[in-house]
Amino acid sequence: RWRLSCKTEANGFVNRTIEAIINPQALYYGEYITAATSSDLNFTEEIFNEEAEKISPILMTLQDYSLNRVDYCLNIDLDELGYDCTPQQLMKLIRQGDIPASYKEWTEYSKTAHRYVSDKNCFYLVSDSVNVNFYIKYAQQNESHPNFENKEASKNVIRLEVQCKSAKLNEIQEQMNDYLPFWAIDERIELNNYPLFSKMLSDHIAFKILLKYLDKIVRKGHYFTFDGACEIIEMYGFKSSKENRMIDALRFVRDCGGIYEAKKILNETNDSNSIYLFNKALRELDEILISPITIPRRWNIAYLPNIIRLYNRVNGVDKALTENDSFAERQISRVIFQHYA
Repeated sequence: RWRLSCKTEANGFVNRTIEAIINPQALYYGEYITAATSSDLNFTEEIFNEEAEKISPILMTLQDYSLNRVDYCLNIDLDELGYDCTPQQLMKLIRQGDIPASYKEWTEYSKTAHRYVSDKNCFYLVSDSVNVNFYIKYAQQNESHPNFENKEASKNVIRLEVQCKSAKLNEIQEQMNDYLPFWAIDERIELNNYPLFSKMLSDHIAFKILLKYLDKIVRKGHYFTFDGACEIIEMYGFKSSKENRMIDALRFVRDCGGIYEAKKILNETNDSNSIYLFNKALRELDEILISPITIPRRWNIAYLPNIIRLYNRVNGVDKALTENDSFAERQISRVIFQHYA
């Protein structure tokens, strides 16, 4: 899509802008479900340049443009990854995650409810520099592309999307190598020789950014029932003060309906000690890879893996696991094998 705009500044200068909004998979394959990768960039540039030349030489080539937004995204196919739940159930757990400072959840006024409401099919957080959107792909396809013949393929897909605006893209550009994993030494060297466009659309950078925001919102741990999470905590033999603190945090998040809601209630009390202990418990749960969000007993589901950790495992990128994470995974595997195999 092309977007042309014209704005007269206070000094009388006329600013004319040409923007191109590109979905590489839709551009080349007519595909609205599959997420593009850096390998798609070459044919995207080729087609873009051909289309621009047909319209006007003023449009120039793709490399003449600057990026003002990039949507880094990942498709999670629940069937493909072996999730034992529906997209709606997993989305319900995601929606109970945290909302980082400076973010707010997107809402829309409902004429029937007479109030602002959020969309149950997504968790859409907005800020000045980055928007984060986790959504059920099939629901989005029904709204945006209802006649797309392949939309049934998205029925069990959840899309994780981090929409980086200009300010964030400038930050990424300045800290380019920090967004690459420590084991990707060759990629660090190779990336320095890439044009800026290719650097910003690197798969490594995309995945690092997605992981960063998932950790902030969904956190690091796997989902268990309340009783299952307590069993794993008790298996460690922590001091009673630490064990009770973690279990109390699980119970409080469950009763409040999510991490953000629990934090909001605590902040309203102005009890600095309670806030400190709760945040400490969240970090301790992260260390043993247990999500503060628990699975409702009525679902009859004992365990659901963390989104990114399962994706890494299936795609063979668990080599970056720390020793602490490896130990926590073994403890969890022991309980799953004993009770849920």
